[in-house]
Order: sequence, then structure tokens, then C-alpha cells
Amino acid sequence: MRDDERLRRLNTLFQELRDKAREGWVIMVEGERDVIALRGLEVEGEIWPIGRRPKNELVDVAGRKRLDVIIMTDWDRRGNEIEKMLVKKLSTWGKIPDTIFKDKLRHLVGREISSLEEIGSFIASLEKRVWNKKERDQNDKAG
Repeated sequence: MRDDERLRRLNTLFQELRDKAREGWVIMVEGERDVIALRGLEVEGEIWPIGRRPKNELVDVAGRKRLDVIIMTDWDRRGNEIEKMLVKKLSTWGKIPDTIFKDKLRHLVGREISSLEEIGSFIASLEKRVWNKKERDQNDKAG
């Protein structure tokens, strides 16, 4: 996939995530750096770093309050294990958490990064590559 298309899809994905957060969905991430990364992309609302509290406590709070949850753990082995555990525990409360955002993000970044905290610098790098390509294309047409 071309960089400009990937950038467009990432922007759309994060706009959808911002919309869900504004609608009251809770986003569960692994740590504080992931919270900072999402805030840097202007995602507002409830973002819960699961590393700060016992996972059972977070799941129970979300379950009792019948909250809609988006799981945005890293896409490494540890993140995938945490995701499976959260899905299983939240499902016992009758709520199936959303893991689609994470799956789409993992598809768009490929193997270039493996953690959410890297997403801001990845997008900045992608924007720079797209901009540089546009500059080169314009120079080729002019020259």
C-alpha cells in the first residue's frame, strides 16, 4: 500500500477512535506512554492504562457500569495476551470489547512498529515521506 493511502487510512481510523471516545467509549491501553500517544493524536475521553491498577478491578468497573470498551494493547506477544484476557473477562459481564481498531492499526503499520506509544512518531515519519514524494513529483514535472 502506498504511503499516502496508508496515511489517509490512519487519519480516518484515528478520527473514528476520537468519535468513539467522545461518545463515551473507554479505551484500555497498556501503560501511561500509550495514553500520552493517544492524547498527542487528540483522542479525548476515558483512556485507562491497565498497568496502573489490577486488571480485574478495571474489568469489574467497566462491567458493572456496562461501559463500551475499546482494547488498544500493543501487538506484541504480551499485548496480545493482555487483549485475550480482557476480552474473556469483559465477556463474562456480557460486553464484547472492540478489538477492531487495534487490528486495523496493526494492519496499517505492518512490522514497522509494534507498540501504540510509537504511533505519533510513525505518523510524523509517514507524513514526511508523503510530503517529500509530492515535492519530488512536482520538481520532476517542473524540470
